Amino acid sequence: MAANGEFDDSTASGQEPELEEISPLMESPDEECHVIHEADDPDLDENLTQELYDTELEFALNRQYLMIVIEPKVLGDQISKWIRVGNFIHKSSVLCSLGCLASPLFLPPNNRTIVSMTLGGTSLLLTALYDISWQFDPSCKYQVEYDSHNLVKVPLERLTSPSPIVLVYKNDKYRKILHNVGSFAVCIYMGYKAYQYWQ
Repeated sequence: MAANGEFDDSTASGQEPELEEISPLMESPDEECHVIHEADDPDLDENLTQELYDTELEFALNRQYLMIVIEPKVLGDQISKWIRVGNFIHKSSVLCSLGCLASPLFLPPNNRTIVSMTLGGTSLLLTALYDISWQFDPSCKYQVEYDSHNLVKVPLERLTSPSPIVLVYKNDKYRKILHNVGSFAVCIYMGYKAYQYWQ
């Protein structure tokens, strides 16, 4: 309906005017950076707002933007903790794999088997947990950026929050190779030790 009370052509002809689908939180697509803004509508339901945040974050992760800037504090804290947990499990698995394979070279004979097998079992358990929970999660390709030299790339003119969480895309190809090679080597070692034990 026009401002003067008259119908426009589409309304007068009985046709519904086309409505543009708009998300109140969605930033226009950008090749390198995506900003998830804090919702500024106090009338929005808290659960609905969180659902919109989660949907937009999933969209940005799947699009694999080089940088994702998260203004909502709760969402930023959640994703940064999730990434830290994934990093911890990955690093712990790799270190346990190295410990399993290296401990027989340095420990005395009476301790080496139990220590190496314990580390090997822990490594395989952590690897299974990582593969099930994180390997196919799009967030595993991102890390929280703390380097001030890289943070200068953040488009400040598009932000409304003074302390957003910044995620940067990282190629995890070699990380996964290291992870899987270590676990495979542990499997071979533990299989060999089991074979020796039952002989």
